[in-house]
Amino acid sequence: MHGAMKLLAFAPIALLAGAAACGGGGSLEPAAPPSVASSRAVADASESDPERRRAVASRNDEDDGEAQKKETRKDDPAPASSVSPSPAPSAPELPEVVFEEIEPSPAPARIPTVSITSPARNSVIRSAKVADTIVKIDVKDWELAGGNHIQLVVDNRPGVRVEDSRRAFKLGELVDAKELGPGQHFVAAIPTRGNGESVKPVGKKVPVAVVSFFVEKKTPQHWKEGSPLLVFSPPRSGPVPRDGLLVDFYVLNARVERGRFVIHASVSGPGLRAGESLSEWKPWKVKNARPGLYAIQVGAFQFEAAEFDSSSTTAIATVSKPAAGRWNSVTAEFSLTTP
Repeated sequence: MHGAMKLLAFAPIALLAGAAACGGGGSLEPAAPPSVASSRAVADASESDPERRRAVASRNDEDDGEAQKKETRKDDPAPASSVSPSPAPSAPELPEVVFEEIEPSPAPARIPTVSITSPARNSVIRSAKVADTIVKIDVKDWELAGGNHIQLVVDNRPGVRVEDSRRAFKLGELVDAKELGPGQHFVAAIPTRGNGESVKPVGKKVPVAVVSFFVEKKTPQHWKEGSPLLVFSPPRSGPVPRDGLLVDFYVLNARVERGRFVIHASVSGPGLRAGESLSEWKPWKVKNARPGLYAIQVGAFQFEAAEFDSSSTTAIATVSKPAAGRWNSVTAEFSLTTP
C-alpha cells in the first residue's frame, strides 16, 4: 500500500515539471480523486524544499500505517484473559490411622453368671439338624439394658448380639450351618457392654460360658475343657465406626502376661499396617479407620522352656510358641464403608 501511495504522489510532480519547461501558464494538474487527496500536500511542496517534502511524505506514511493497524485490530480475535482460574481447593489431610491400647472399663459391682443350657456339652448333632439346633442361655447379675448384651460366638466367627436372654436362637441364625462340617465346634456366651467391650474375669469368677459340640460324630478334640482357649469375634463389615474400631478378645484357662501367655494381634488396611504383642489383657482400637478392606489376625502364644546344647554347655531359655488348638489363631477380613 505504501508503494502505491508513493507512485500516486509523485506523478503530479512530473507533470508540473514538464509544464514549467514548456512555459505554459495554465495549470495542468488533474483533479485529485478523494482516495489520494493527501497527495496534494506533496504536490504543493516545491522541489526546492526537499525537507518539507520528506516531512509531508512521512506524515502520509504514518497515516497509512495507523489505518492498516486499525484494520488489523478489527480482524484480530479478542485477547485471552490474563487472569488465571482459581485452583481447586485441596482435599483435607486425613488423620493418621493408628492401632492403640485403650483403658478397660471398670469391673461391674457384681460379676455376671452366664450358662448355656442348649446344646448339651459334647453332644453330637446330625448335619441335617445343625441349622435348627436350639441355642439357649441363662444370665444372672447382668441386666440386658442400656446397651448391655450377650455376645454369642460360634467357632470365632462374627458374633450375634442378644438383648433378651429368654429368646432361643437356632444355630443357623448365628452362623451359616454349611460351615459347620463334621467334627468339633463350640459356642460361647460373653457378657458385653454397650461399647462392645467384654466383661473380664475377676479373681476366679469367670463370666463366660463355652460349650463344645460335634457334628455327625465325635472326633479327636481340638480343645478340651480346662485348656487355653482364645475366643474372638472379628469385626463385621459396615460403616466406619466414628469412635474407633474395637478389637477385644477373651482368653480362657490362661493368664495373659509376659513369660506365660501373650496375644499377637495385627491389623492391615487403608492407612494402617500394625502388629503388637499383647502381654496385658486390655482392649485395643483402630482409630481413624478409612473405607476399604481390612485384614485382622489374632493369635495366642505360650511361653515354654527350651533347651539349647552346645559343645560345652547346655542352656535353657523361655520361648513363645503358638498355643495348641485350631481356634487359638483367628484370621478374618472385613470391609469398611463411608459412614
